[in-house]
Amino acid sequence: MKILLSKISIFSLMFFYSFGAQASCSMVPVVQVSFKSSSPKYYSVPAQSVRDACIKSDYVPVGCTHYKISYHYNYKTSNSKGCLGVNKIDMNLYYKEGDFYVYIEDKYPKGSCEYNAIKKHEDLHVKIDQTVDVKKIEALLKKCIIEINGRNMSGSVLGDAVKNCAQQAFDLDEGIRKENNRELDLDQTKQPNLKQNCQGNNYQFR
Repeated sequence: MKILLSKISIFSLMFFYSFGAQASCSMVPVVQVSFKSSSPKYYSVPAQSVRDACIKSDYVPVGCTHYKISYHYNYKTSNSKGCLGVNKIDMNLYYKEGDFYVYIEDKYPKGSCEYNAIKKHEDLHVKIDQTVDVKKIEALLKKCIIEINGRNMSGSVLGDAVKNCAQQAFDLDEGIRKENNRELDLDQTKQPNLKQNCQGNNYQFR
C-alpha cells in the first residue's frame, strides 16, 4: 500500500510539473497602435462656460482647451503546443465628435488683440493634445501582453488582463500629455500679457 501511494504521488508530481511547463510560454505579440488626430472647434462663450470647462482653484481662466481622447482595441489569441496567449493586438486612439474644443470668453471679439492672444496660447495646448506617443504606447503594451502570455490565461480572465494592459498604456500617454499641459501653464514666457500687448488686463489662461 505504501509503495502504491508513493507511485501515485510521484505520478501526480510529474503531471503537475508537465502541466506547469505548458502553462508558461513566451509568445511575443504583434502590436500596432494608431492615432487619428482631429482639429478642435473654437467657441466664444460666456465667462461662466469657460470656468465650467476648465475648473481651476488658483485662477479664473478666460480661455480653455478641452480634450478627451478615446480608444478601442482588438486582439487575437493562439494556442500552440499548450501555449495559450495573445499573438496580435491593435489599439486605436481617436477623438469622438464634440470631445475637442476651445472656449474663449465672449467679451473678447473675434479678431481683437485679446482674442488672438488667448487663442495663440490655447493653440499651444491644442498642439500638445494632438500628439500621441505611439511608439511608447506600443512598447508598454507589448511588454504587458508578454507578461500575461506567460500565465496561460483564457476566457474572461484573459480578456480582463488585456483590458488592463490597454488601459495602462493609454494612462501612460495621457499622463505625459497632462504634464506637458501643466508645464506650459507654468511657463511664464508663454503666457500672453494682455496688459502689455493689448493695453488691457493681464489674465491667466488654460
